[in-house]
Amino acid sequence: MLFNLYADALVKDGVPDNHVIKINLEDRRNNELRNPDKLLHHIDSLLVDDQMYYILLDEVQMVSEFEDVLNSYLSVNNADVYVTGSNAKFLSKDIITEFRGRGWGIHVHPLNFAEYLSVYRRRNAAYLQK
Repeated sequence: MLFNLYADALVKDGVPDNHVIKINLEDRRNNELRNPDKLLHHIDSLLVDDQMYYILLDEVQMVSEFEDVLNSYLSVNNADVYVTGSNAKFLSKDIITEFRGRGWGIHVHPLNFAEYLSVYRRRNAAYLQK
C-alpha cells in the first residue's frame, strides 16, 4: 500500500519521482541496506537539494537499530519518513514513544468478506463493461 498507493498519490500531486525514495527492506537485493549506517548513507546520498523528499521504507524492522535511523531524520526539514512493518514490535504502543512522540501508528487490517465482495464486484463490473 505504501509504495502503490501513497507513492503514486505523491507523484500525481506533482512530487518529482526522484523525491520519492522507496526502499523495500524485505527484498534480498537490498540486504546491504539492512545495515543502519549503510541505509542512512544511501538515503542521504539521494537528498541532493532543498526540496521535500518522501522516504518510504517497507519492512523497516529488517534494519537493526532502525529507531536510530528514523530519529536521524527528525531534524532534516526537507525529509518526511514513512515506514511499514509486520513485526510484532510494531503492534506495541511503545514504538511511538521511541520516536519521541513524533510519529503516528496506523494499523491496517485485512478486508472482511463484505468489503472484499464490494471491491470484487466493482472490478468485475468495470471489466465486463469494456
